[in-house]
Amino acid sequence: LNILTQQEIKTFDVDQTRWLLFIVLGELIYSLDLKNNVPSNAITSNPFFTEITGIAADWINEKIYWTTGGNLMMASYDGTGVYPLHSLRQPIGDVVVHPGLEKIFWIENGLIYSTNLDGNDLATFISSQTGNPEKLHIDYTLERLYWTDSTKNTVEYVNLDGTDRQSYSYSEKPYGLAAFGDRVFWTTPEGLHWTYKDTGVDTKVEPTIPGLRDVKVYWETSFPDFD
Repeated sequence: LNILTQQEIKTFDVDQTRWLLFIVLGELIYSLDLKNNVPSNAITSNPFFTEITGIAADWINEKIYWTTGGNLMMASYDGTGVYPLHSLRQPIGDVVVHPGLEKIFWIENGLIYSTNLDGNDLATFISSQTGNPEKLHIDYTLERLYWTDSTKNTVEYVNLDGTDRQSYSYSEKPYGLAAFGDRVFWTTPEGLHWTYKDTGVDTKVEPTIPGLRDVKVYWETSFPDFD
């Protein structure tokens, strides 16, 4: 099912509770109503006029977070209240959010950092044995942070309390990443791969999608309420 055809989509995220898709085109962030088939609408632009490298939707607080250059930005779903949580840092890559823990995680200069939703309590979360982390994903069921590393050719994870770091080492240049049910999915130049979370058996799913980069699993119950 092709829901959007658009050149140069840099990255995207979904709010599965509201059927919203957030996409990045250059310096602009768009929202798309998947349920009512409402055309995409530009909600905000990047005030630093640099490429946006990651975006994350906080479905509890209705906020979006994005990374650009050395900046971690925040805004409301309607594009108002644009605010830099952190700025003038090293080049920042992908970003994910855990509303239940009130934490944001992002890639910066080969390391993984965390901060509170308000920008306080900045900390280095993964500081060693990294190559070139590319994409992040939070497994809200198992409370794990996953990432791909295109230099080490690994898909790795660690518990969100920092324990039990593990890796799968068999795919060249892994990039996009998603976890759902008992499986982990990731993209490479060869196509889409998956493995069972606890066995690490690599199975190629779809090797014929040209230019495949990022991947998300859309399922309404995969985003908890954190009541």
